[in-house]
Amino acid sequence: LLGAFDSFGRGLHSSLLAYWFFVVHNASVSEIGPLFAVSNLAGSVTLLVGAKLADRFGNVNATVMTHLPAPLLLLLLPLAPDFRSAAIIQIIRQSISRMDSPIQQSYMMAVVPPEERGRARGITAVCRRLPSSFAPSMAAYLMTAFSTSLPFYVGGMIQVIHDILYYSTF
Repeated sequence: LLGAFDSFGRGLHSSLLAYWFFVVHNASVSEIGPLFAVSNLAGSVTLLVGAKLADRFGNVNATVMTHLPAPLLLLLLPLAPDFRSAAIIQIIRQSISRMDSPIQQSYMMAVVPPEERGRARGITAVCRRLPSSFAPSMAAYLMTAFSTSLPFYVGGMIQVIHDILYYSTF
Protein backbone atom coordinates (compact mmCIF):
# COMPACT_ATOMS: atom_id res chain seq x y z
CA LEU A 1 0.00 0.00 0.00
CA LEU A 2 2.85 2.39 0.72
CA GLY A 3 4.31 1.61 -2.69
CA ALA A 4 0.96 2.34 -4.31
CA PHE A 5 0.77 5.67 -2.50
CA ASP A 6 4.31 6.57 -3.60
CA SER A 7 3.65 5.51 -7.19
CA PHE A 8 0.56 7.68 -7.38
CA GLY A 9 2.58 10.65 -6.16
CA ARG A 10 5.32 9.93 -8.68
CA GLY A 11 2.80 9.48 -11.48
CA LEU A 12 1.37 12.93 -10.84
CA HIS A 13 4.52 14.57 -12.09
CA SER A 14 6.59 12.09 -14.06
CA SER A 15 4.23 11.61 -17.00
CA LEU A 16 3.77 15.31 -17.72
CA LEU A 17 7.19 16.62 -16.77
CA ALA A 18 8.34 17.14 -20.36
CA TYR A 19 5.08 18.93 -21.13
CA TRP A 20 5.60 21.15 -18.08
CA PHE A 21 9.08 22.14 -19.28
CA PHE A 22 7.57 22.98 -22.67
CA VAL A 23 4.67 25.05 -21.31
CA VAL A 24 6.32 26.82 -18.39
CA HIS A 25 9.82 27.41 -19.76
CA ASN A 26 9.17 27.30 -23.52
CA ALA A 27 11.75 24.53 -23.74
CA SER A 28 12.17 23.01 -27.16
CA VAL A 29 12.31 19.32 -27.94
CA SER A 30 16.03 19.74 -28.63
CA GLU A 31 16.44 20.97 -25.03
CA ILE A 32 14.05 18.57 -23.32
CA GLY A 33 15.46 15.43 -24.95
CA PRO A 34 19.04 15.91 -23.75
CA LEU A 35 17.79 17.02 -20.32
CA PHE A 36 15.98 13.73 -19.82
CA ALA A 37 18.88 11.73 -21.26
CA VAL A 38 21.32 13.32 -18.81
CA SER A 39 18.95 13.08 -15.84
CA ASN A 40 18.15 9.42 -16.53
CA LEU A 41 21.83 8.60 -17.01
CA ALA A 42 22.64 10.29 -13.70
CA GLY A 43 19.83 8.34 -12.06
CA SER A 44 21.19 5.07 -13.42
CA VAL A 45 24.70 5.69 -12.14
CA THR A 46 23.55 6.53 -8.62
CA LEU A 47 21.68 3.23 -8.25
CA LEU A 48 25.01 1.72 -7.27
CA VAL A 49 25.46 4.26 -4.48
CA GLY A 50 22.26 3.12 -2.78
CA ALA A 51 23.70 -0.30 -2.01
CA LYS A 52 26.68 1.20 -0.23
CA LEU A 53 24.38 3.45 1.80
CA ALA A 54 22.22 0.45 2.75
CA ASP A 55 25.32 -1.41 3.95
CA ARG A 56 26.32 1.54 6.08
CA PHE A 57 22.96 2.77 7.46
CA GLY A 58 20.59 -0.17 7.01
CA ASN A 59 17.91 -0.69 4.36
CA VAL A 60 15.12 1.36 5.92
CA ASN A 61 17.30 4.34 6.82
CA ALA A 62 18.99 4.29 3.42
CA THR A 63 15.63 4.06 1.66
CA VAL A 64 14.35 7.17 3.39
CA MET A 65 17.69 9.01 3.09
CA THR A 66 17.81 8.46 -0.66
CA HIS A 67 14.10 8.96 -1.42
CA LEU A 68 13.17 11.98 0.71
CA PRO A 69 15.41 14.57 -1.02
CA ALA A 70 13.80 13.87 -4.40
CA PRO A 71 10.25 15.00 -3.52
CA LEU A 72 11.68 17.97 -1.63
CA LEU A 73 13.48 19.00 -4.83
CA LEU A 74 10.27 18.36 -6.73
CA LEU A 75 8.55 20.93 -4.53
CA LEU A 76 11.25 23.43 -5.53
CA LEU A 77 11.06 22.69 -9.25
CA PRO A 78 8.06 24.97 -10.00
CA LEU A 79 9.87 27.82 -8.26
CA ALA A 80 12.80 27.71 -10.68
CA PRO A 81 12.86 31.03 -12.56
CA ASP A 82 14.19 29.69 -15.85
CA PHE A 83 14.82 26.52 -17.86
CA ARG A 84 18.45 26.24 -16.82
CA SER A 85 17.66 26.36 -13.09
CA ALA A 86 14.77 23.92 -13.51
CA ALA A 87 16.98 21.59 -15.55
CA ILE A 88 19.66 21.56 -12.85
CA ILE A 89 17.06 20.78 -10.18
CA GLN A 90 15.63 18.03 -12.40
CA ILE A 91 19.03 16.42 -12.99
CA ILE A 92 19.86 16.43 -9.28
CA ARG A 93 16.36 15.21 -8.39
CA GLN A 94 16.44 12.41 -10.94
CA SER A 95 19.92 11.35 -9.89
CA ILE A 96 18.61 10.47 -6.43
CA SER A 97 14.95 9.73 -7.05
CA ARG A 98 15.30 6.00 -7.80
CA MET A 99 18.20 5.09 -5.54
CA ASP A 100 15.71 3.66 -3.07
CA SER A 101 14.24 1.08 -5.48
CA PRO A 102 16.93 -1.61 -5.22
CA ILE A 103 17.19 -1.02 -1.48
CA GLN A 104 13.43 -1.47 -0.99
CA GLN A 105 13.40 -4.58 -3.17
CA SER A 106 16.31 -6.03 -1.23
CA TYR A 107 14.56 -5.33 2.06
CA MET A 108 11.36 -6.96 0.85
CA MET A 109 13.26 -10.07 -0.25
CA ALA A 110 14.91 -10.25 3.15
CA VAL A 111 11.64 -10.17 5.11
CA VAL A 112 9.58 -12.42 2.80
CA PRO A 113 10.08 -16.21 2.92
CA PRO A 114 11.89 -17.56 -0.18
CA GLU A 115 8.86 -19.48 -1.45
CA GLU A 116 6.73 -16.28 -1.38
CA ARG A 117 9.22 -13.85 -2.96
CA GLY A 118 7.97 -14.20 -6.54
CA ARG A 119 4.37 -13.66 -5.47
CA ALA A 120 5.33 -10.75 -3.18
CA ARG A 121 7.29 -9.04 -5.96
CA GLY A 122 4.41 -9.54 -8.41
CA ILE A 123 1.82 -8.13 -5.99
CA THR A 124 4.09 -5.19 -5.21
CA ALA A 125 4.56 -4.46 -8.93
CA VAL A 126 0.81 -4.52 -9.59
CA CYS A 127 0.12 -2.32 -6.57
CA ARG A 128 2.65 0.21 -7.86
CA ARG A 129 1.51 0.18 -11.50
CA LEU A 130 -2.23 0.58 -10.97
CA PRO A 131 -2.14 3.93 -9.12
CA SER A 132 0.52 5.30 -11.43
CA SER A 133 -1.70 4.54 -14.42
CA PHE A 134 -4.47 6.79 -13.06
CA ALA A 135 -2.18 9.59 -11.92
CA PRO A 136 -1.53 11.21 -15.34
CA SER A 137 -5.24 11.87 -15.84
CA MET A 138 -5.44 13.46 -12.40
CA ALA A 139 -2.30 15.50 -13.14
CA ALA A 140 -3.75 16.73 -16.43
CA TYR A 141 -6.92 17.78 -14.64
CA LEU A 142 -4.95 19.64 -11.94
CA MET A 143 -2.84 21.36 -14.61
CA THR A 144 -5.80 22.55 -16.65
CA ALA A 145 -8.23 23.35 -13.85
CA PHE A 146 -5.85 24.96 -11.34
CA SER A 147 -2.15 25.37 -12.10
CA THR A 148 0.52 23.76 -14.25
CA SER A 149 2.61 23.37 -11.11
CA LEU A 150 -0.02 21.86 -8.80
CA PRO A 151 0.75 18.21 -9.71
CA PHE A 152 4.35 18.81 -8.54
CA TYR A 153 3.20 20.10 -5.17
CA VAL A 154 0.59 17.39 -4.64
CA GLY A 155 2.86 14.61 -5.91
CA GLY A 156 5.81 15.87 -3.89
CA MET A 157 3.77 16.06 -0.69
CA ILE A 158 2.41 12.56 -1.26
CA GLN A 159 5.95 11.27 -1.62
CA VAL A 160 7.14 13.10 1.50
CA ILE A 161 4.23 11.60 3.46
CA HIS A 162 5.13 8.20 1.99
CA ASP A 163 8.68 8.52 3.32
CA ILE A 164 7.47 9.43 6.80
CA LEU A 165 5.03 6.51 6.80
CA TYR A 166 7.66 4.11 5.41
CA TYR A 167 10.12 5.07 8.12
CA SER A 168 7.57 4.85 10.93
CA THR A 169 6.14 1.55 9.62
CA PHE A 170 9.46 -0.27 9.21
